Amino acid sequence: MDYITIGLLTVAVSTLGLVINLTRSIGDLRERITRIEEGIERLTTPNTRRIASTATNPFTEAERRRLLELVDKDDLTLEEAEELHKLARKFYREYIEKTPDAYKVLLYAAAKHGEVLRKHSKQTSQSST
Repeated sequence: MDYITIGLLTVAVSTLGLVINLTRSIGDLRERITRIEEGIERLTTPNTRRIASTATNPFTEAERRRLLELVDKDDLTLEEAEELHKLARKFYREYIEKTPDAYKVLLYAAAKHGEVLRKHSKQTSQSST
């Protein structure tokens, strides 16, 4: 073999190594994201329900009930996830000074919104192929 062939083989092997490492990194990243989502779900669902159930004025009773409905629902549509996020932002703005855990409601809503957006983008990309 000449030096050019050896050089090309070295580059090919090196590139293959990079692709393998990148594939492993992507797999690890997906696993971490899944663990984070499960952790957020496990930590915040009971707290979100408890915190949101204490809300009174100016957060209306209808808004409180709707927030609790959306928190209890497992599979949200994109519109419901956006509504949950909107209600959580309102709850946070109105109750952060009265309830230090109010941020958990917003954190939960943001995580659920992200989860729904990810599912929606996967469905959209699968239907376009």
